[in-house]
Amino acid sequence: MIKAKKVNEKTKDIVKVTKKNVPTGPFQIGEKVVYPAHGLGEIVALENLDIKDKKFLAYKIYFTKYNLYALIPESRWREEGLRKLCSKEIINKVFDILSKISKANRSAWNKRMHEYEMKMYSGSILLVAEMVRSLFGGVGDPNRSYGERIIYENAFYRVSSEISAVLKMDIAQVEEKMISILLDTKQRAEKNQKLSDLQKSIDGDFSDEDIIA
Repeated sequence: MIKAKKVNEKTKDIVKVTKKNVPTGPFQIGEKVVYPAHGLGEIVALENLDIKDKKFLAYKIYFTKYNLYALIPESRWREEGLRKLCSKEIINKVFDILSKISKANRSAWNKRMHEYEMKMYSGSILLVAEMVRSLFGGVGDPNRSYGERIIYENAFYRVSSEISAVLKMDIAQVEEKMISILLDTKQRAEKNQKLSDLQKSIDGDFSDEDIIA
């Protein structure tokens, strides 16, 4: 990424497409894309840049959530991790991930933090969905750290905003659906844990001699 800056929504630049800056890469002006560093954005223009006597084109991407622009060199879109929106098939896999019960991660927070950051900046909506599922269990916990809450909120937005763009659904409806799935998954996990604890308690009430007798 070349640079990013805060902008005023009312004064966003309008750049006309000319023969000199017609897109030659896989993305088009007006297309919504995903950039690992910021999530969902929209390509609003191609800009001619001249840096240290080197001239090249860059995608100008606007990120609504953060109210900023970023410039990604057109020739380096792969290296920067810029990608198109995922398919509807991938969205179905996201919902499957959110509905599956996962094992609790008991590792130290610093280690989990590193794993979460790797997933967040991978650009993969499936990996970020795994984050959302793992972190949802702490929602509502008064002892939850500020850092964990921010990571969860960012991950949740990354997933919900892309689903909204792919399915052309209102993001509030997407968020409601995700939370409904996550609540169901959490309740099933808690029920399974109670049954497991009960079974362990029952097994502990009988010694080997009792079982043999």
